[in-house]
Amino acid sequence: MLQHFNGIYWGRYVEKRVCTDFQSFGGMVRNRVLPVFDGMKQELDDLEERRRNELLSAVDDSQEDYRAKGEVMEALAVNEVMEHATMLSAVYYATLNLYAAALFHLTEQHIVDLSTRILDYRHRAEMALADAIKWFNEDVGLDLKGLPTWAVINELRLVAHTVKHGEGHSAKALCELRPDLFTLPHHRSDGAADLRVRKPLFGEGVYVTEEDFVTYHVGSVAFWNEIAAVLPNLTR
Repeated sequence: MLQHFNGIYWGRYVEKRVCTDFQSFGGMVRNRVLPVFDGMKQELDDLEERRRNELLSAVDDSQEDYRAKGEVMEALAVNEVMEHATMLSAVYYATLNLYAAALFHLTEQHIVDLSTRILDYRHRAEMALADAIKWFNEDVGLDLKGLPTWAVINELRLVAHTVKHGEGHSAKALCELRPDLFTLPHHRSDGAADLRVRKPLFGEGVYVTEEDFVTYHVGSVAFWNEIAAVLPNLTR
């Protein structure tokens, strides 16, 4: 255990430097990135109407088979809209998956960075996340896994690893914890999740919602606020 630890200084550091990073990062995603997807339904409705009119305008209304050809053009317009809707949905969920994963990796990097800063970078090359968590517990007296918000961070860890790697141990653990994340929101009342996580970075297999992202963002900020509050009490 460290003989001397200026917990007051490091508590202020976390409050001023780390907490603000999370507030700003999550806030930018919520206020600047996700609003891009507002109005998706209207976009699809406009596309369907525009393509229907474009296709129908190419049909000669003097022909006897106008009705039959018109029905074909209607079907083509609907198919195009469905393809566009599928891609929009993929990009939407890929965006939420990606930024949720980024929230965890930002936490991971700040934990490692904080430990190496406190150590004055003496063990920088050796300090992986697990090492840093263990070091905080044994040398500083801060049990990160014992903080009230660790459950959110742990769920976020599983989300990040599942988004990055697809099927595996993390995906299995996440499915046990949050099976709903593996099913599109409008299908969640249909039954069990499908644990075939093929392309979560393409918005397939894992479906973090905006509500989930808000929970992860608020939880991440709270996690670092808890650290900032505890560190001064560990001064020695």
